[in-house]
Amino acid sequence: MAAGNAGYQSLNAADKINARLITIEPILCFFMLGDGIYYGIQSEFIQGRIADEHNYTLPNNNENGTCSMNASSPENKLQADIEAEASNWVMYITIAYTLPSVFMTLILGSWSDSVGRKPAILVTSVGTLLNLIVWTIVAALNLPLEILIASEMLRGMSGGTSLLTAACFTYISDVTTTEHRTTRIIACEFVFLVSLSCGQFGGGFLVDQFSFEIAYSVAISLTFISIIYTTIPYLLRETIVAKIRLKESIKKQLVAISTIWTEKALEYKKMFVVISVVFFIATVFTSVMSLLTLHFLGEPFCFSYLMVSYYTAALALASTIGKNDWISKRLLLSVVLLKRWLNDYWLIHLSMLSAILFNVVSSLAKTTTIAFVGGGLGMFKMLFGAPCRSIISKKSSQEEQGAVFGFFGLVNSLGGFISPLILNNIYSATVHTMPMFVFWMCGSFSLIPIISVWYLQYEDKKRQQIPTMDPSDITPGNPVLQVKMPSK
Repeated sequence: MAAGNAGYQSLNAADKINARLITIEPILCFFMLGDGIYYGIQSEFIQGRIADEHNYTLPNNNENGTCSMNASSPENKLQADIEAEASNWVMYITIAYTLPSVFMTLILGSWSDSVGRKPAILVTSVGTLLNLIVWTIVAALNLPLEILIASEMLRGMSGGTSLLTAACFTYISDVTTTEHRTTRIIACEFVFLVSLSCGQFGGGFLVDQFSFEIAYSVAISLTFISIIYTTIPYLLRETIVAKIRLKESIKKQLVAISTIWTEKALEYKKMFVVISVVFFIATVFTSVMSLLTLHFLGEPFCFSYLMVSYYTAALALASTIGKNDWISKRLLLSVVLLKRWLNDYWLIHLSMLSAILFNVVSSLAKTTTIAFVGGGLGMFKMLFGAPCRSIISKKSSQEEQGAVFGFFGLVNSLGGFISPLILNNIYSATVHTMPMFVFWMCGSFSLIPIISVWYLQYEDKKRQQIPTMDPSDITPGNPVLQVKMPSK
């Protein structure tokens, strides 16, 4: 997707739309509320269905749970088998969604440059709506789980959440000037995360009080509202005026991305490669929430569905404190306490340290209290994305912004595809002997971004020590050029 105005509309048109304080935010709000419900109960639904197939009733006690504390009991082994099988099913469903979305996000994103942002938003919203309808029917009629794989593939082919968020943020870039863009992006990120966390809590509450069918039905209603808002004339104005063909748009995107790798200076390439690797590794090894949910449903926690919703909502809500503070010095507690002292590199260090503590403490937890403490320590683990994009964006020209963000969207989708292949397979293979191994592994791999960023900091420090000539220091008639060290 293109970033910025990119010639798609006149500046006057952008200024007129920019005067509206609310444009894309309601779509993000309703869509992510529905998405939060869906994601929040996905693992519980799959594990519950598999347990039914084994004629086993999962504990769902709001206080002490009903798990047997005897590790050698047949029930304990059966529950471990159910966790392993559920982990595999979560992996199948995730891959069915992420594999087509890796390609469709780029294709449909470029398509939005041709036909407009609103059609791209509608395509992914309708795909998500159809997917939720299928999940509701499967839950109500007790249909085979294999149907969900086909449904997730349809959702992935529509672009899914990654396309919707990309379209929304590109819309904000279209309708704002550089001066106002920062504030609007902050507002959208905040709406995105708060809506997601509220949806996750609401999903657990609906399942606990009613049923999975009711929860999915509410998610359908919220997604449908976002579609209605998008289609009503004058509520959301189209930003694309000078349209280009889809083939030309995709070619432009691919050429812009390849230019980054082929025509830039060696120093830029090294930085780009390192940050891309950091972003990819962090994306893969911080995606353990579905596995933790399966773990906490088992012994010794026996979380109820409502308790799981408390936990996942708390994690998502905590992330709003530690996300995207690079953009502005006006976003929540993270900006006030962090950005004043930490640059982008140190924010990545903080994010990875938070991920390490999250995985270690969560793996060692034996009580609900310690499990929530681990979640609190992981409040900054998803912070890495913003400073990674910020580092690249600051070193790229305005014309390269679309290619940069498009590339990182591609890496994010690829990481989402690779993650379940690695983590879910390891968890299902070790759940009987070392169920916490996968979390220790994720914590260990989080050291790689820390080491990589240290390398970039070392390279930056060396460059700062190289003297540069300042033309203002050259005095007439003086044959000796004075040298001035760059200021920090």
